[in-house]
Amino acid sequence: MFGALRINDDPPAGSAEAILAAAGRLFYARGLTAVVMQDIRAAAGVSLKKLYATYSSKEELVTAYLHRCNERWLGALTDYLQDVEPETLARVRALFDWLDGWFHESTFNGCAFSNAHGELGALPDSARAIVTEHIGGLRTLLADEVLLDPEQHQRIPAADGEQR
Repeated sequence: MFGALRINDDPPAGSAEAILAAAGRLFYARGLTAVVMQDIRAAAGVSLKKLYATYSSKEELVTAYLHRCNERWLGALTDYLQDVEPETLARVRALFDWLDGWFHESTFNGCAFSNAHGELGALPDSARAIVTEHIGGLRTLLADEVLLDPEQHQRIPAADGEQR
């Protein structure tokens, strides 16, 4: 159920996907700012030249990682909810069942976006934009797929605590 959330596919060694998978594992385990390009190079098993030819900067890698997490996380939850009966209470229960399963995974280390949000002062604007995009996407998903009322998103607090 939660495999789609992980960036631990088995892509070809040295590929952009393999580098992103290695970076993703490090970012998720240690945090975005704690990981340096040399760590990613070693984990991906590539030279620095290959790393920088594939991803020109750490910012580009962080952005790709968060973008991938956003797509996979929202996609996995949306897919899970597709099989739940179209009744609000059942869908709310399903949401919490899905989250409980995710929380109990052996690799669970918190929400990548909450973790990134805690580092926002040190993050580039492109990473901040994806965190904001994820929060907006989650609010929309909750309103449309869980509460079954597109107007409900008006009453879900935004990331900054304001009602929108």
